[in-house]
Parts: sequence; C-alpha cells; structure tokens
Amino acid sequence: PSIVMHPDFSPSNLLKKKDGTIVSLDNELLCLGANPLLDLCNALRPLNKNHRELFAGLWFDQSRPSDAVLQNAAMAWVVREAGAAFISGRLQVCQDILHKAEISPLSLLPFDVKFRR
Repeated sequence: PSIVMHPDFSPSNLLKKKDGTIVSLDNELLCLGANPLLDLCNALRPLNKNHRELFAGLWFDQSRPSDAVLQNAAMAWVVREAGAAFISGRLQVCQDILHKAEISPLSLLPFDVKFRR
C-alpha cells in the first residue's frame, strides 16, 4: 500500500465541486511512496517525536535509505530551514542551523535516521 502525506490537510484546503467530489488544494507538498524525503521532513515537523519516529518507520517500511540519500536529504533540509530562517529575519537561528549542519547534518532531520518502530 502507498502512503499519502499531505502536511496541510485541513477543511480550508478542501474544495467541494458541483458534482459533489471533494478535492484537495494546497498540495505542493503532497507526495506518494517513499520519496521525496523533503516532503517527509515537512510533513513530520508538526508531530511529536514519538509520532515522527513511527511515521518515518512506516514511510521507509523499515528499510533505511543509503547514507548518500540521507546526507543529501539532510543538506537539502538544512538549506530549506536556514533559508526560511534567513528570509524571516531570524539570522541567529539561520546561523545556528548552518553551524550545526557543519557538525552533524543528519541530526537536523526531524526523525531519527535509525527508523525505530
């Protein structure tokens, strides 16, 4: 079975068409299956740690992506998070993210890379 992730699924992002069909809007972050990792990161962000670990484990179906895939996802996540902090004027947060990324980029992912269930 496929996993569907929509990190902003709410009544304000649903539209009922004239024929009664309900469609989802604001789905630029919607994804199916085990990719892309950035969408998983974004979808997991609002959850508590236990739920993030559970959903990450389900997302990867207990199989860990390669180290290269995780490193690339972590660095892309760093760019996204640091960029958002910079754009919003939170320069110290941006600096802290970039500093932590130099030491341990995987620690910035919103889930444990061990994917415990």
